[in-house]
Amino acid sequence: MPSHDLHASYLDYLARTGRGNTAYWTAARSFFARWPDPAAWADEPLPVRLSANGSTRPLITFLILHGGLRPGYDYLLERKFSSSWREVQGCQVGTDLALFLSTAEQLGFAERVRLATASQVPARLLIQTGRPLNRLTDRDIDAFTYACVERRNEPATDGGTTVPPSATPVGCCSISRSCPPRQPPHPGSPSRIGCAG
Repeated sequence: MPSHDLHASYLDYLARTGRGNTAYWTAARSFFARWPDPAAWADEPLPVRLSANGSTRPLITFLILHGGLRPGYDYLLERKFSSSWREVQGCQVGTDLALFLSTAEQLGFAERVRLATASQVPARLLIQTGRPLNRLTDRDIDAFTYACVERRNEPATDGGTTVPPSATPVGCCSISRSCPPRQPPHPGSPSRIGCAG
């Protein structure tokens, strides 16, 4: 999607959700002026990506969930997603996370473990791969595992996380493979319009 369309979509999103303010509008204008193609932002060194201020981060989250932006596992491991449940509603990532939670419940995992695992492992896998839960591959799991190993000895910044043993990529893979095939969305379903992936 061209940057001007993404910019307009973001402004519309802010208006619809009642979150728009001058700081957010200015941050979005500055971001797209510097990175007309948001994928170029994803190619920046990690310190540059992490330097986004509080008015720019909502835009980055929007681009990740609704604009197909893949920011890199190094970035994703530095950001918390436990507070983003409201953001994923109505997007494909949210649909897949709901499927993950439902399947994990059927397999007997406690609610606390289900929620913690979903925000730490599958959320990041879904975002970075751009694929649905039941199409994640061993290569995807290996790539994320490698990123976690690389991250383990690095100091966390801004509340970054190290994936705990109870939320390992392998465990996520086991649950995702128990998920039933996802039904195709009804034509014109709003949950598919403009969502990541």
